[in-house]
Amino acid sequence: MATTYAWDIQQVELVSTGNFNQVVHRCFWKCTATADSGAKKEQFGVIDLDISNLDPATFKTFDTLTTDDIVAWVKSVVHTTSVEAGLHPESVSHSFVAEVAPVTVQAETTST
Repeated sequence: MATTYAWDIQQVELVSTGNFNQVVHRCFWKCTATADSGAKKEQFGVIDLDISNLDPATFKTFDTLTTDDIVAWVKSVVHTTSVEAGLHPESVSHSFVAEVAPVTVQAETTST
């Protein structure tokens, strides 16, 4: 069975530093593994990028970045082989997943 892996960016946090504005500083990522059977497994993470030595010649403004640009940055920091090796969607039981029902939790607050 083959497994495919899809990396995606869920959210980014921007900062200003020096003469640079809207610098991608923090990335919230997701890796989804999909087995031939259709079973899926996901892992989420967050990384901070090193923005201490930005180069004006290669800096891209936020509005010109693509998801692929940011995924490449994430993959340069995250040990992708370990993430992907830890995702084994073929071991996910569809019957188990189908039997899991959503749970609603209510919290009560009291004022003092």
